[in-house]
Amino acid sequence: MQALTQLCGQNINSISGIGSEIPLLSPEPKDQKAWVQQALANNLDIINAQAQIQQDQYAIETNKAAFYPTLSSSATISDAKTHASGVTTEAKSAAASIEAKLNLYNGGADKASVRQANLTYLADRANLEAIIRDTQSQTKNNYLSVLSDISRINALKQAVASGEASLKTTTEAYMVGNNTITDILTQQSSLYDAQQQKAQALNQYILDSLALKAAINALSDQDITAINNWLSNKKDQQKAKA
Repeated sequence: MQALTQLCGQNINSISGIGSEIPLLSPEPKDQKAWVQQALANNLDIINAQAQIQQDQYAIETNKAAFYPTLSSSATISDAKTHASGVTTEAKSAAASIEAKLNLYNGGADKASVRQANLTYLADRANLEAIIRDTQSQTKNNYLSVLSDISRINALKQAVASGEASLKTTTEAYMVGNNTITDILTQQSSLYDAQQQKAQALNQYILDSLALKAAINALSDQDITAINNWLSNKKDQQKAKA
């Protein structure tokens, strides 16, 4: 609770638990390759890394430009008239010039800048390739994890139902003297263990589903709303029983 209080900036006295039933939705489309393709096209980490590559290429060209000569040109035109002793004279002139400059003094520094820009580009290019491989792997794993979570939850639902039936039978047998309190406690322990595993599996299903959507940059506020609707606290459960 203390960690949540620090994260939220306010006192947290209780948290909602996962409801007894949440919809178990398989990934759509039901095609692992399609999810990987969407991740490669929309994943934010890949997009950011690609943008960095473009910046690196621009930096390389900018640093290379320091080696290029600079040209400047100028042109002047004058037209002057003078009047003296009743005589008007007119003088016209035009001049044009082109100047080329090549900065030789900074040659070493410019070469170092270009070399550094190229090394940065290569490093960021390698980073992009690593992000692509990691995104492919994570998307595949998340897709398979969601399917595995659904199968596990369904199996644990059956285990919980079986545990409840066994506890009821054991309790009835105890009431007529055929079982001991130890038998009841054993059945209760098995049931609570199955219920705990089911809750953990439901939690993992939620996390894996969100991770899969995050991989393709498809998370939205609707996903958060849906999760909130899946959660229930003890007061809600008590009201429902009432």
